[in-house]
Amino acid sequence: MYQSGFRKKHSTITAAIKVLNDITEAIDKKQHCVSLFIDLSKAFDTVDHAILRQRLSSVGISEHAVAWFANS
Repeated sequence: MYQSGFRKKHSTITAAIKVLNDITEAIDKKQHCVSLFIDLSKAFDTVDHAILRQRLSSVGISEHAVAWFANS
């Protein structure tokens, strides 16, 4: 998992470079490559985050992914 937003000396440029590098490496290794870009900055402002984390866990979302959502 990689995040550029809200990090010192990181920007959309560093994020784009990271994505391009990951895609290039996957192509070089003849691997599949899938990218997903989501802006969740205001998506859950009115949701109780404790309940959301519990529900995500209860439907099988990994603890790593739940933690990522909690820290975003």
